[in-house]
Amino acid sequence: MFILLAAGVAQFRHRFFMMLVLGLLATNYLFSNGDYYRFFQKEDWSNPAGYVARYVEKDDLILFNSNMVRIPFEYYFEYWVDLYDIQVQKSGIPLDLFESGILEPKMTEEDIPGLISLLHGHDRVWLVYSHNDYTDPDGLIPQTLAAQMKLLRSRDFYGVQVQLYGTP
Repeated sequence: MFILLAAGVAQFRHRFFMMLVLGLLATNYLFSNGDYYRFFQKEDWSNPAGYVARYVEKDDLILFNSNMVRIPFEYYFEYWVDLYDIQVQKSGIPLDLFESGILEPKMTEEDIPGLISLLHGHDRVWLVYSHNDYTDPDGLIPQTLAAQMKLLRSRDFYGVQVQLYGTP
């Protein structure tokens, strides 16, 4: 596209008119890119990681409904793990990224027994919930957790929801 614009501008006979058009195109290009990067709101992963780190207890289980959720969460969570020596178990559901290699597996009814078996031995379970339109469109993960445990905390961040479940 830039080549076509350059070829069109090169056809102008008056140098002043050519410079004016190039200046307008460059200004438009710079401001449109600047606005995109300045005003585009990204998913907030730093605050959810800090929130979980603040309230997490030893041997809590952290579940991720998508492996694409786990990667950015762990990037920010590792700082708190190193700082406070946090000891938790983490797992993706229905499949774990490091065991399956699948980025966004879809949660189905057949995966519910596996989710319930993950809960055994944990009094508190954190759910980091995002991208659920792809991975859990029916809301099976929070429904299953709510049937097995009590919802203790829930907090919404931009693009991410964090829920804490505990045994009654």
